[in-house]
Amino acid sequence: MELYFAYGSNMNPGQLKQWQITYANCQRAILQDHKLAFTRYSAKWQGGVADIIESKGDIVEGVLYEMTVKGLEKLDEKEGVHSGAYRRKNISVEAGRSERTTAITYEVVNKQAEFIPPSEEYMNIVIKGAEINGLSEAYIEGLKSVQVKDREG
Repeated sequence: MELYFAYGSNMNPGQLKQWQITYANCQRAILQDHKLAFTRYSAKWQGGVADIIESKGDIVEGVLYEMTVKGLEKLDEKEGVHSGAYRRKNISVEAGRSERTTAITYEVVNKQAEFIPPSEEYMNIVIKGAEINGLSEAYIEGLKSVQVKDREG
């Protein structure tokens, strides 16, 4: 089994279920010295999608899943690894009782310099995933404060 750290829409179990991606366990985890950003436009979501960027002193909360190699291969497909949208990145996260562990996550390959507002639909899925997995109230409030794209475009 491999460990996978999700910080965007994949925190929501419904997203993994749609892609028939199974996992064994999940728990909250924290990625140190990074922040959540929206650096890539997604035609599917009609707005920006989550990314991580290095940022000293900041944290990204997320979900650590135990996944098979086959599950990760399906994630590669979902995240557009072969088309160059995202790439796998090995990271160190804190999970459980502040135990550090190595995991795989995904980051945007060609990051845009400016913030790309996500759609309300996308952010609702991210927020729901954060709530389901018990991320901190402060972090969830931060997600709720992300500026979403205007409905008309």
